[in-house]
Amino acid sequence: MPERRRSSRLDRTPGRALVNLAFVGGRLARKRAGRLSPGIGARWLIAFAAVLVGVAALALLLDAPSVEWAAGLPTGVRSAFEVLSDIGRSQWLLVPSGVLVIILLMGRWSGIAPWLRAAWAEIGFLAAYVFLAVGGAALVVNAFKQLIGRGRPVGYEENGAFSFDPFNFDYGNASFPSGHATTAGAFIVCGFLLFPRLRLLFLAIGLTVALSRIIVGAHFPSDVLAGLFLGAAWAMLLAGVLAWRGVAFYRRGGSFVPIAPAIRRAPRRAGWRALLAAPLQALAGPREPLN
Repeated sequence: MPERRRSSRLDRTPGRALVNLAFVGGRLARKRAGRLSPGIGARWLIAFAAVLVGVAALALLLDAPSVEWAAGLPTGVRSAFEVLSDIGRSQWLLVPSGVLVIILLMGRWSGIAPWLRAAWAEIGFLAAYVFLAVGGAALVVNAFKQLIGRGRPVGYEENGAFSFDPFNFDYGNASFPSGHATTAGAFIVCGFLLFPRLRLLFLAIGLTVALSRIIVGAHFPSDVLAGLFLGAAWAMLLAGVLAWRGVAFYRRGGSFVPIAPAIRRAPRRAGWRALLAAPLQALAGPREPLN
């Protein structure tokens, strides 16, 4: 009877989530698969210094002229970039990746074929990476926005390009860094790591979103450059930490490669239909916990 009651509790959604979270915790707590390259700190320090110089140069040379340039563009161009700018909202990445992670955590996976279970575990870790890369970058950039309190281009005529009001918590004083550009930077790195063959597409989309923030008059060029670097740096740092723990990525040379052998094998072994149906079967409630 006690075993039956325990099984009944595990059949409930909270019980499933706890079991699966324990599995995730166990993976993260395993012996470290390796160390981060000792040179990564020096490289990032050099990159950070270069970006600081670039941000300062843009601020001095282009921030003020960019306001007049953007205002002089045809209305149709600005309207088109308003639409493109919306792609930079973090929700477009947070919602699907977050929903997928929740669905996977709600399933009871032990009744699923091992190769399908392994494939969805890999997918789940990569989806969680995307969620944390974009969501974590959003939290960091919003903290910087409030700390710095730079005025947006909308107030340029009155206050110039260098007005600051820290901890104002007002939209008009949240220009640096650009939040959309930060999401774009994280998006570019996620695309480069997860879909390397499409890296040019991810780069084009990310840079277009970043440029759109200048064209629509929401940010100065220095805001955009700082945001791109912040988002990219956060996403790379997160990938490095996960690779260090042997989860989602492994380090190969100077880059991080997704851990995806089961993802590649599962469609050949079970077919795409079985692979896509596995989460629904797990939600239906196999009887044994994930292990």
